[in-house]
Amino acid sequence: MKKMLLGLLAGLFVFPTIASATTDASETEFSWSYDEVSTFPGVGVFADTIYLMSDGIPSPSITENAKLVATYTSDDTLTFAKDQTSYLFGGATSDSTIVVDGNNTINVLLNQKYTITGEGTLTVDSYGSYEQLKDEAGNLLFNVFYYYGETASGTPQSIMLKDKNGDPLIVSKEEGIESIFEELKEYNEGLDGAIYNENDVLYTSVAGWSIYDIDEAWVSEHITSDKVVTYNEDGSVTFSDGNILTSDNVIFESSENFDESYKLESIDILDNASEELKNEVANQNKVLLALYDISVVNGNSEVVPMENGTFTIKIKLTDAMKEYNTLTAAYILDGKIVETFNTTIDGEYVVFNTTHLSEYAILGENTVTDETVENPSTGDNVMQYAIVLCLSAIGIGYAAYTLRKEN
Repeated sequence: MKKMLLGLLAGLFVFPTIASATTDASETEFSWSYDEVSTFPGVGVFADTIYLMSDGIPSPSITENAKLVATYTSDDTLTFAKDQTSYLFGGATSDSTIVVDGNNTINVLLNQKYTITGEGTLTVDSYGSYEQLKDEAGNLLFNVFYYYGETASGTPQSIMLKDKNGDPLIVSKEEGIESIFEELKEYNEGLDGAIYNENDVLYTSVAGWSIYDIDEAWVSEHITSDKVVTYNEDGSVTFSDGNILTSDNVIFESSENFDESYKLESIDILDNASEELKNEVANQNKVLLALYDISVVNGNSEVVPMENGTFTIKIKLTDAMKEYNTLTAAYILDGKIVETFNTTIDGEYVVFNTTHLSEYAILGENTVTDETVENPSTGDNVMQYAIVLCLSAIGIGYAAYTLRKEN
């Protein structure tokens, strides 16, 4: 994951003609992932509101086929759409505001300062810093441009020096190129007849992206927020309201704030579902779509009882869940359905209320609704319309014939 992010980040800045564009506003610019299949758009700097679409391309307006990810305004505020994800974010100045809505994610923050506000959670995978590269001895590395002489017409010329592989020459400034200057003439045609002069050499620093896990020191220096901070095992950090705990696919909300040491654990046990449970679900003409063992643990990794409370559980929708028009949550005990709960859809999550934690399943079924009855299949509609049209034509023709005969 980190290597993929590094590659994309490098592409954003090494190939600016691909990854950046300008708006109509003066002195404004934004950048995004140039990978057409990417669903993680990034945003750089621009003055007016821009909608970041799910295809990774910013737009000044939203279309019916586009999916709003976030907006970024000239006051350096990134405002998420509900439950959406942004790939890269860094504001126009050193201080930016991120407004959370639901369960949001940013894969990479630039090494700036941020205020995090809004309602919900924000998970940040890592932060990126654009730094000068060094050699093994700690010396800074540079590309070398060598300016040499003048042409017969008196016009100065310049070339970027290449190494023997044809790649841009990179050296440490301490080393310089004097010792290898004569050798460079063998694979740099523009140096023919040139005499080394240190004043003719122009160095440009070599910089690259470095990706870092987020630790407490970085958060303390860069983040201002009233949200609870959770440091995840994968190096990411989650900022959440005091009454919300999150895991990869599950969000757990309470009517009261949790202890700061509490963490949510959700184990996907669908593959281990018993045949007894599968048969019980099938006998109800439903499909077992998800099964999680959900618990809260304290700082000592001990399970904290969550009973007789007012809780909301949100489970991320899968493609399989989206195929059913009715989803039911079920409390599972000893491989059997003990209680069921009605659900609602909130953004990318199926939601239900409960009073305790345990094993919970999501069951799917396609129920008959009034819309289904009133709107039969397209083929049936076409056939019905054709029959009505034929009968109408016959009726009109017969009426015209009768009227003509009487006259």
